[in-house]
Amino acid sequence: MGVAEIVISRPLSRVSDRRVRRELRRAAFHAALAGRRARHVGPGSAVSDRRVTRAMQRSSGHLVRAVSLSVNPPPSHRVRNTVLVVAGSAAAVVAVITLRRATRWPDDSEWGDV
Repeated sequence: MGVAEIVISRPLSRVSDRRVRRELRRAAFHAALAGRRARHVGPGSAVSDRRVTRAMQRSSGHLVRAVSLSVNPPPSHRVRNTVLVVAGSAAAVVAVITLRRATRWPDDSEWGDV
């Protein structure tokens, strides 16, 4: 694990929502890319460099999305997901019972004298 990953991962581990944490991680990644590119091209050229500008735009976009998700999170649909799992399990049980009844081996009395 690199130094940049340790620096980025420690503050993000305090965020409980995984969607917000994912957006913050992406924002930090793009900011690090912009910083690396800015150091490479120099401070005078970094202002007009398209790659630095684009990376900073992506970073700020991910930050805006992280703030938006933390303030107004999307619904989690727990009840819907639970109903789907229970209904799917019930359908699987019914299918297994139906298949077992349809492919049942005959008893010894049904074979007769063979």
